[in-house]
Amino acid sequence: MSNGDTETTSPSSQAVSYPRLPPRQFAAMNPEEYIAERLNESLVWYDKSAKRNKSWDLRMSAVTIISGAWFQCSSISTSLTSTSVPQCLV
Repeated sequence: MSNGDTETTSPSSQAVSYPRLPPRQFAAMNPEEYIAERLNESLVWYDKSAKRNKSWDLRMSAVTIISGAWFQCSSISTSLTSTSVPQCLV
């Protein structure tokens, strides 16, 4: 470049402006604060999620077993008689 030339920047090389936040010092948070502030909240959320997922899994397992038994009984009863109540349940 010569002395009279001006440098142009492309849009991808322009600086991004972020909000001014005070810099956080390294090790500004001791381990007890970190555990209390972040880790415990995460553990509580994971525990609630695990309990909810386990209860849904147990419900779906029960529905699967009951449905399988019902379909087996209904297929046997329709081949033997034309009653609406399966014979294996009576």
